[in-house]
Amino acid sequence: MAKKELKFPPTVFTGRQALEVAHAVRELVNEEDLVVLACAVMPEHVHLLIKRHALGPERIVASCRARASRRLHDAGLWPAGRPIWSKGKWAVPLETADEVRQRMRYIEQNPVVAGLRPQKWSFVSAFDG
Repeated sequence: MAKKELKFPPTVFTGRQALEVAHAVRELVNEEDLVVLACAVMPEHVHLLIKRHALGPERIVASCRARASRRLHDAGLWPAGRPIWSKGKWAVPLETADEVRQRMRYIEQNPVVAGLRPQKWSFVSAFDG
C-alpha cells in the first residue's frame, strides 16, 4: 500500500550508479579519516559499517548522501528533480567485537544473498577487534 502513496518510484541503482555512490563514500572516508569495516551498495539501499567517529552517524549519512547525489547528477546518471534518498536512516550502535563481526558478515553477504556478485571496496579496512 505504501508504494502507491509515493510521488516517485523507489530508487533502484544501476551498476554504474552504485559505483558512483561507492566513489562518494570513498571520498568521504579519505577526507574525514573514517574507518569503514564493511560496505555494500545494493540496488535499493546502502550498508555501511563504520567505526565510531567524531562526526556521528547523522552527519556521516548526510555527507554520504550529499556527495553521492552530487556525483550522480554531475555524471548525468540521475534526473534533476527526482529524489534519490528516503528521509530515514538506520543506525545501530554495536557494542561487542562479536556484534561487529556478525554485522560485517551480514553486509558482505548481502549482495550474494540478493544474487549479485560479492563487493570488495578499497576503502574497507580489516577489523582488528
